[in-house]
Amino acid sequence: MRTTALVLGLIAGIFGLFIGLFGYALGAIVGSGAVRLLSIAIPLGSLVGGALARSNPFAAAGLLLASALGMISLFGFNFFTAIPVVLGLAGAVAALLGSGQTPTSLVKSVSERVPRSYSAIRTCRECGHEVTRSEARFCGKCGTALTAVWSISRRFRIRLIIVPALVLVGVFLVIHYAANYYFGRGKVVAFDFVRAIQRGDFNTVIDLTAPYQSQLVSLRSQNPDVLQAKVSSDYFREKIGELSSPLANPETDIGFSEEKNVGLPSETASDPSLDFRVARALLPQTSRWQLTEWRLAGKHENSRADARNTGNAYIAVTYPSIKESPQLEEKFLKSALLDVSVDVERHLILDVRRLEAGDAFWPPTDVGRLYLERAQEALAAKQPIRR
Repeated sequence: MRTTALVLGLIAGIFGLFIGLFGYALGAIVGSGAVRLLSIAIPLGSLVGGALARSNPFAAAGLLLASALGMISLFGFNFFTAIPVVLGLAGAVAALLGSGQTPTSLVKSVSERVPRSYSAIRTCRECGHEVTRSEARFCGKCGTALTAVWSISRRFRIRLIIVPALVLVGVFLVIHYAANYYFGRGKVVAFDFVRAIQRGDFNTVIDLTAPYQSQLVSLRSQNPDVLQAKVSSDYFREKIGELSSPLANPETDIGFSEEKNVGLPSETASDPSLDFRVARALLPQTSRWQLTEWRLAGKHENSRADARNTGNAYIAVTYPSIKESPQLEEKFLKSALLDVSVDVERHLILDVRRLEAGDAFWPPTDVGRLYLERAQEALAAKQPIRR
């Protein structure tokens, strides 16, 4: 039973290691160190438990049981985790059943029944006892297993360790970069989009926006190939003109309600120009921003009645000076939080909005000081006081 536990534990650990590689890659993308640690520790527990099955069956049973329960708690019980979980539990039971065996006495009785032969002399590697029976499989003094008829050379043992290790490393790298490209690429797209908004690079904004690209594809499908370049040029010129125009009333337009952008916009009917202009007003050249969090939102339904995988990039914006900070009625933003929705399948921007809960404002003393400076400048220039 101990050998059975050893085999089941090793198989469970190998299958669990492949699942753990997926979990490690996803944990690296979402920035969760606990997920990465558990994704590797759980299958390693099965491997160590299987290795201890012959020498310490109780410890092996505990490791195999803990690994199986950890696999269920982290990844759930499904088609992929069924093999390592079931084999791990079976290995734990086999280790417990084999804990009452005494392999030393068993192998001694087996070695005593082997016919005597003095054609060869071998030395036990544990106790140094000379075994003169060539057919003997175990040392008659300590019960240690003797070298089998076929022996594994040192070079072959090294290859037996290195080759599977290299295969596992290669599989991990492939899974890591594939998952990073599929899911993490959306984070890069959000970063490029925000940078283009701040710099006023509206060509890049249009190229990275899903509603604009859908409208452009629709226009191209309605015109012959000879007019494709002209249609695209006219469309870009029109949208760049809309995006570059300033807000009519920045104090009220910037303060649009969070509920205004709940859900995903229709790619054929919605025009995100106003939202992008608001985002541009929230990202002046002097502002500083960073991507603080990337979260996969899963499947979402839109007005076209199809589902897509989306992700949300949260951008924290800070304003070092009150003079350059956006104004909301009588308040001036000191920091803001933007939520950029990304289609992770096509790597395009769906929407951008400001989260009101992330607003922080300059204190009234700084606001009063700003108004005083403006009043002094207006008096010096003999102009109306600007609020």
